[in-house]
Amino acid sequence: MKPARLALAALIGGQLLLADAAAVEGQRQVAQLSAVPPIPLRKPAQWGAAEGGRGEVWTPAVVAEAKARCAAVLKGLDVTAIPHEPIQEGACGAPAPITLIRLGRDPEVVLSPPAVVTCDMARRLHAWVREDVQPLARKLLGAPIVTIETMSSYSCRNAYGLAKTRLSEHGRANALDIGGFLTANAESARVLADWGPTARALAAEAVQKAAAQKDQATASKPVASAGPETQPAAADPTGTAKSHWTAVIATQVKSMLGLSPLPSNNHGADEAAMLGLVEPSRLGGPKQETRGIGSPDVDRGARRSQFLRQTHTAACRHFGTVLGPEANEAHRNHLHLDLAERSRSNFCE
Repeated sequence: MKPARLALAALIGGQLLLADAAAVEGQRQVAQLSAVPPIPLRKPAQWGAAEGGRGEVWTPAVVAEAKARCAAVLKGLDVTAIPHEPIQEGACGAPAPITLIRLGRDPEVVLSPPAVVTCDMARRLHAWVREDVQPLARKLLGAPIVTIETMSSYSCRNAYGLAKTRLSEHGRANALDIGGFLTANAESARVLADWGPTARALAAEAVQKAAAQKDQATASKPVASAGPETQPAAADPTGTAKSHWTAVIATQVKSMLGLSPLPSNNHGADEAAMLGLVEPSRLGGPKQETRGIGSPDVDRGARRSQFLRQTHTAACRHFGTVLGPEANEAHRNHLHLDLAERSRSNFCE
């Protein structure tokens, strides 16, 4: 019995040693896994820290390094900003964001309301405003920009606010939505009001117009004759015939008065004006006031549209993504600028 007991004890001891070794190996593997950065959450707004989801951890060392880099990025730039506390919200956040208040000098451009962004985003905005926005504003609007009307900066959400898309650059404080601009002369250029019709709107209008013309052509097509007794339709006395007889009568009257007929492409409109049948066109006199092409209001509107479109195009040189009204209806009322990293070239719509 003694040898059997010894053998059993040895067997149990060996199993315990194997179990201890397995536990040690398991702990080592867990330690290795914990060193790997977690995968960003697909639903940051819904899977916040309350549900156990966490993004990258901002340790004091990480925060200190990010703040030092931020100071280096903004060094020498005309930027007014306040340091913002580190943001960590699920997969969203930034270790050293800032609250951006003003950009540039002579004049300063106020962000209304101030925007929570990274220092890299502030640097790109500074360059865009200085190199493109202000020259275009002076050229097209006659005065520099003094206010940028912001709509959204940091926001922990996915792209387009959808539940099953990638994390938005707004969730990294690397994006800014701009609704409009205000000049030193108090003139506004707002995306929704002044961009003008988009290409898709013009295309839809063309389709509707073509369909309406087709329906009109179908409705005006003469009805097929039912037999030899069918009489032709009488001419519309208010249509072409009226214009023709007006011209004839006017010509006869002028002949009676000894006046020579004047050539005209208006099918009797000038003659009718002489007879008092229609309002005179004031040929040779001052033009009537209109709000058509060439009027001050239309000209200013066209300039505001050009300003918005050209600043949008110029932004493509500074930012990873630039979206505006031509992209989709979600961006009909603002310009979206962000610093998304792209392998080939910037995405601009």
